Amino acid sequence: MGNYRNTRNLLKRTIRNLKRKFYKTALSSNKSKLVWKTIHRILKPNHKVISASPNDLNDYYADLAENLTGSKSAHATKTNEPDDEASHHFIKLTNYNVVHKELTRLRNDCSTGFDSIPAKFIKPVADHLASPLTHIINNCIKKRIFPKQWKIAKICPVPKIQSPTKSSDYRPISILPILSKIFERIILNQLKSSFESHQVLRDTQSGYRPGHSCITLLHKLCNDISLSLRKGEVTLAVMVDYSKAFDTVNYEILVSKLQELKFSNSLIDLLIDYLSDREQFVQINDKRSKKKKLMCGVPQGSILGPMLFNIYVYDLANYATSSTIQFADDSTFYQSCKVNKIDDTAGRLATDIMSIEKWSKDSHLVFNAKKTKSMLFSSQRMAKLHNLDQKKDLIRCENTTLERVSSAKLLGLHIQQDLHWDTHVNETLKSGYSTLKTLKQIKRLTNFRLRKTLAESLILQRVDYGASVYGNGLQGFNKKRVQKLLNCSAGYVRQSFSTPKDCVNLKWLPFEENVAFSSVKLASKAIHEQSWPKYLKVRMKTPSRILRNYENDLHSISPDSPFTELMSKHYNGLPLNLRETQKSNNDLKKYFLDIAFSRLTS
Repeated sequence: MGNYRNTRNLLKRTIRNLKRKFYKTALSSNKSKLVWKTIHRILKPNHKVISASPNDLNDYYADLAENLTGSKSAHATKTNEPDDEASHHFIKLTNYNVVHKELTRLRNDCSTGFDSIPAKFIKPVADHLASPLTHIINNCIKKRIFPKQWKIAKICPVPKIQSPTKSSDYRPISILPILSKIFERIILNQLKSSFESHQVLRDTQSGYRPGHSCITLLHKLCNDISLSLRKGEVTLAVMVDYSKAFDTVNYEILVSKLQELKFSNSLIDLLIDYLSDREQFVQINDKRSKKKKLMCGVPQGSILGPMLFNIYVYDLANYATSSTIQFADDSTFYQSCKVNKIDDTAGRLATDIMSIEKWSKDSHLVFNAKKTKSMLFSSQRMAKLHNLDQKKDLIRCENTTLERVSSAKLLGLHIQQDLHWDTHVNETLKSGYSTLKTLKQIKRLTNFRLRKTLAESLILQRVDYGASVYGNGLQGFNKKRVQKLLNCSAGYVRQSFSTPKDCVNLKWLPFEENVAFSSVKLASKAIHEQSWPKYLKVRMKTPSRILRNYENDLHSISPDSPFTELMSKHYNGLPLNLRETQKSNNDLKKYFLDIAFSRLTS
């Protein structure tokens, strides 16, 4: 009996320790989706098994584009012709060092494709694998082909709602073979430098480009709106929505745009082969559907997919007279005017939207009028004086009237018509406190270090995102509310009541210093990086006379626009040694941590 009890207890301890080790590893992942999946697995271990049929789901996903657009897509044919000397974009052979570098850069937590070869088995043998892989890739480039086995995608359906009942209730997650990503990355890296040197994409077309991001686009939009408000003008904007944009890309149209942009025939043929004869299957636990061919759409989850989509929509802004900002399939069109010209401006915007709708139809993209919204940006005083809130149906197109909203989520931030950020703060706090409540339920499985990692990745990152945009416009009350969330997060990590001083001890910046830190990082990029977008120009001060302190002026931002005013407020206060060259984020953060410590202890 004693031996049985000892063996049973040993088995229980072993299982408990292995569980802790597994959860600790999973919860320490940099992927927030994996972290949340693990948390839900802990809190709801008896989750419902997906009852959908893999074959039915695969049929739905494969035929989705045809059902949306109402037309079939034919595969483009190869040119098989020699390259033209007038071409701008070529594909060159690679070498051992490039392939080896890409192999070693693979993340260990990458999902495994249909070939069941995980990244953690590839990286240790990178020295031996790089040479034969280089030979394979170079042969593929010469013959203008992409290996068929690397074009098979495994689809893992994830429920969008609590109790899914139909195929549209599942979100398809596409997983491709690891080695295909190496080849794609090599092609992409060659294209990036070529794109920037020939200025293929508009400056306001952001996403998957160095120096261009959601934050730079948001700063441009807010900067333009603020400039208009100073002139006594309002800004009318339309946020366009597309249904399944990546899945409905037509290959023939894409190839015609590649030819317009003077891609070489060898590169076009390689990309045609990359897109052609792609297959996918749906896997649910140990059940697999039959493979099915895809006739259109750029592969999501791929390396090249986003860049190809950028090319596909590169000419969208040509069909509108309005100012435009684009991030992948998110496009916003806007115009400014005096209050008495609102109806005329709304008419011009309506004409632009109808033109965009026609372009979308010709491009096999599904324009979603129901989810396309309009906003009228103005100051609260101007809105009250001219009864602007009464103007509901401003933009009327042929078939529909666009809904006007007072607040909308744009590129990750909740933007309001008066450029205040109450809604965004409310949503951030709601999400942050909900996350804290969930994390507290699993605190028995976490130590101090893991709790700190979880709080930083799931709460602080949400607060940090766009802090340079919304943080500078917050009133004191809302700043205190955000700081309280940070205090509560520190309290969860330390397991005791916490103050801003405790945040500093955890190497977390209080919200006030965090806003300054985010702004300074952005200003430093604007000054020192060549890839910084031209629409956010930063001009350095030019002193009229050379005095002793002229160096301070030479390294200071000239506040000549709303954007540069925000940047200069924080950047010009830095010590000269932090402004002369682009310093690392660690140096800047240490400086602001010292500022915060001095402020809180004085």
